[in-house]
Parts: sequence; C-alpha cells; structure tokens
Amino acid sequence: MDALFWSGGVPTAAITAAQQDVALAFLDLSVQLLVHSAAELIPQSSLGVQFLSAESLINAAGVPLHPAAADAYRALHG
Repeated sequence: MDALFWSGGVPTAAITAAQQDVALAFLDLSVQLLVHSAAELIPQSSLGVQFLSAESLINAAGVPLHPAAADAYRALHG
C-alpha cells in the first residue's frame, strides 16, 4: 500500500487491523502541509509534474470554495 485517504471515526477496526500487517504512517493533510511540504509527499521522479502547486490547490474546477477554504488560501497566497 502506497497511500490511503481516510475520513472517519477513530478508531476504525479495518485500519487498526491493517496496522498489524503493514506499518502505517499518518499525515495531517492540512492546507499548510500540502503547500509547504508537497515535494516531500511525492516521488523525486514526479517533481515538476505533480499537482500540489499553489496554483493547482485553488483550482476547484468551477466549484465554489467553502468560505473558510478561500480565506485559508488567501492567507497563504494573498
């Protein structure tokens, strides 16, 4: 397993069981982590072609951002 995104209650039985077979590391996926540490989250071979740039993080394909998300983006990027 390379990555898993999970949103749910804690503890989750399936995640707890998987932890016994595979060493899992959990990352806080806040706006700051994606903006400031994107290069650490992707393979070196993908640098420059990944989609975790400041410009791409605001691209919501025409779907309006939640006001708090828009405020957070403006705080990071003006």
